Amino acid sequence: AITDSLTGLYNRNAYQIDTKKIEELTGFMILTFDLNDLKICNDTKGHTQGDLYIITAAKMIERLLAPYGRCYRIGGDEFCSIVRNGATCPVDDLLLKLEMEQVKYNANLDPDGYPIRIAAGYAMYDAEMDADIEEMRSRADTNMYQNKKQIKKSYQEALI
Repeated sequence: AITDSLTGLYNRNAYQIDTKKIEELTGFMILTFDLNDLKICNDTKGHTQGDLYIITAAKMIERLLAPYGRCYRIGGDEFCSIVRNGATCPVDDLLLKLEMEQVKYNANLDPDGYPIRIAAGYAMYDAEMDADIEEMRSRADTNMYQNKKQIKKSYQEALI
């Protein structure tokens, strides 16, 4: 039971198993992702559309990050990826590509669909800040929540 049944990604159990196996964090990077407005999607469009949002976002994340590390669904709308050799991962380019995929998807959205907006953040291992991978993930989450706020602000400004 290490695969998420909805997305096909590794699940939280796999994440916990994999992180317990890590003995040395040097070189590691962790990326975290959160789907903006999934609750609103579920409430306004229904859970079938919400599931499609989750599945589509998971495929976007996996398509870009699978060459660099494992991708996990660790919560309802929370995802992460562990990259063993963070120095070789073009993270900024990948996050830009992820943004472009969302723009393309949203531009071709049918009227019954719901726009995808994925917030992302990452952190490279820092020996002075990270005693374990969870501290590294916490830093990535902090960066992701800053991105989430920027996305919401941009979306609200676009509506004005």
